Amino acid sequence: MPKKDAEKYKKRNDYKYLKGRLYSDYLLYMKENPHAEVVEMDTVYNSIGDGPFLQTFKFVKYGFLFAILHSEITADSMLNGVRLLEAILGEELFLKYVNVLLTDRGHEFSAANEMEIGENGILRTRVFYCNPMSPGQKGSLE
Repeated sequence: MPKKDAEKYKKRNDYKYLKGRLYSDYLLYMKENPHAEVVEMDTVYNSIGDGPFLQTFKFVKYGFLFAILHSEITADSMLNGVRLLEAILGEELFLKYVNVLLTDRGHEFSAANEMEIGENGILRTRVFYCNPMSPGQKGSLE
């Protein structure tokens, strides 16, 4: 990216929730777990301040897109979206088809621990984050 373009974007600090969840960690995980089912997650909205917002889940292997309507774009609302997806699928299907959630580093996806661990305290999925300004890393959803 040219320097003048890079100056337009606010540089983010790497937060604790990113530890062990970077795109390089995702690539390693997929190398070790080649049959893991990947779901790409994102948000869709018309403008930053106004809703409604869609939380999208793309089941990569199947080309299936599922969306949940939200009135706000917060970490809690996105966590509730993951919980709703699990409730709709049921625990067994969620564990089978949502092995990995791959998303961007938007503030709304910062509840990684809570997304990974189900309300029963058991690991239900893994969350990984694309590199900044790299939409091609979850290209089937962009």
